[in-house]
Amino acid sequence: MSIRTLSILSAAGLALALPAAAASVQVEPVKIDFDKLETPNGVETTYETLKTTAETVCGARELPVNLGTFVRSRDCVTTALNKAVSDVDHPNLTAYHAAKSRN
Repeated sequence: MSIRTLSILSAAGLALALPAAAASVQVEPVKIDFDKLETPNGVETTYETLKTTAETVCGARELPVNLGTFVRSRDCVTTALNKAVSDVDHPNLTAYHAAKSRN
């Protein structure tokens, strides 16, 4: 069984454009079972886990106070999810993510 732990960072952690931003970085580890990425159901389950974790670290599960907060949160989730899928670097997950991103 091939399992690897991946850390999903909030967008502030990905950019680290400002040193002060590092204090607000949220990191959440996710275990990836590469054997499960060989089945469509396993890919979908893994993707949903990555997406939910990205939403959590980006604060997307909280009600936005205003449109600006909503947009920043949505952008953070997109960036964190793109990075997570790239870090996993599995063709089945990458293809699934590309298909979901087109919708």
